[in-house]
Amino acid sequence: MAQRPASSPAERVTDPAQLVAWFQRGFERPENRRVGTEHEKLVLQADDLAPLTYDGPRGVRRLLTLLAERFNYQLLEDHGNPIALRRMTPNGWESITLEPGGQIELSGAPLRTLEDAEVELRTHLTEVGSVAEELGLLMTSAGLNGLHDLDQVHWMPKSRYAVMREYMPRVGQLGRWMMKMTCTIQANLDFTSEADAADMLRTSLYLSPLVSALFANSPLMHGKPSGFHTARGHIWTQTDPDRCGFPLFMLESSDFGFKDYVEYTLDVPMYLIVRDGHYIDLTQERFTFRDFMHRGAKGFTPTLDDYETHIATLFPEVRLKRKYIEMRGADMGPFEHILALPALWKGLLYDAEARRDARALLDDLSPEQRQELFLRVTRWSLDAPIPGRTNGASATVRDLAIHMLRIAIDGLDRLASPLPEAPDAPPLAGPDEARYLRPMHDRLASGAPSRPEHLLQRWQALHGDTQAWLREQAIPWKL
Repeated sequence: MAQRPASSPAERVTDPAQLVAWFQRGFERPENRRVGTEHEKLVLQADDLAPLTYDGPRGVRRLLTLLAERFNYQLLEDHGNPIALRRMTPNGWESITLEPGGQIELSGAPLRTLEDAEVELRTHLTEVGSVAEELGLLMTSAGLNGLHDLDQVHWMPKSRYAVMREYMPRVGQLGRWMMKMTCTIQANLDFTSEADAADMLRTSLYLSPLVSALFANSPLMHGKPSGFHTARGHIWTQTDPDRCGFPLFMLESSDFGFKDYVEYTLDVPMYLIVRDGHYIDLTQERFTFRDFMHRGAKGFTPTLDDYETHIATLFPEVRLKRKYIEMRGADMGPFEHILALPALWKGLLYDAEARRDARALLDDLSPEQRQELFLRVTRWSLDAPIPGRTNGASATVRDLAIHMLRIAIDGLDRLASPLPEAPDAPPLAGPDEARYLRPMHDRLASGAPSRPEHLLQRWQALHGDTQAWLREQAIPWKL
């Protein structure tokens, strides 16, 4: 979501209570809640589907520079290398950032309606697509670069990525795959109080495996079927156990709150701090933010700005940021998926009745069963069996996903009316925002194959031609 003004970034941090208070300053009024969408796109050379280089006439530097020149973006640099774009829109800041393997990410502005999100998406795809076509590039909707091997993909020159690149092999088998090869869609939602944030975190963690199954879109790896419906999701399970995965601690306490989340963040090893535009590597030993608070690092003491940098390097399936909650479990997918994800989370979490009903879908599972469901979904998506349920109408993820979509649709319909506590404020949803979810609901209810099954069938029909298969996932931009 668009960055919002930080407060007192230079304030020295000496006590975890300061960090709890920092989160508590992020509340939003119920009638002002928005939704932000982020999505990463795999971009390749159109003629031979080769990975992008950074430099050169068709490289990322040229792509970013042309976008800045033509569409009123401010170009941001890292030691002289353009690595991001940002511009102010009527709804707030919007940015385009560069992922480690050349993936292009839009971090959209916080928006009240999904119609606004659709306008933002169409504008973005039209702008990037026009420049990409001119340069002979192809944007795809893939959740993972299933065509190339890791060493074929070029590293992008961001200082932060240089630190992560060296650290990843020390803590997991597939961390560099996560960095260079994966693409996701994320939704960011506001919270109105600490209790609201805690309930949103727990509820979204309950539902995250179902959402990952709905949006699974990465069945190929190394140019062939991987054995996983979301290989992207599997890669995250093999990245870094300290900072990734399904954080059961959010489910273990009935009075979970900001203090618990802060305690979690304090004990995750740090990547780096930033001073005067320079990245200072802290990965040579297991050095946590708690250590930083107690004894400093390399002559520096921690600030709130350091803490904000640190929590941005934590990657659980559901993540708390200072002013919003980030749902991270979905593969990148086609145009309709990019709009369906924020629609789903908005309908589930901004309407109290929908939140309660959706949470009840999986209320009987133990924390360990939830962890197991999270792992099963990476392999089988909608066909994954629910742990502990052997038969009946709610024994598979598909069964529950249909119910979840119906709940979200009803929630969006209710959000189209003014809030009782703010009858004079505009509704949180426009008329019939449920239209972004109905096609997905109807396909599932009809028994249609899951998205990964469809993609695997297409790969077989193309006789294993992964290039042709990937071309079929090109994102149309002349919308």
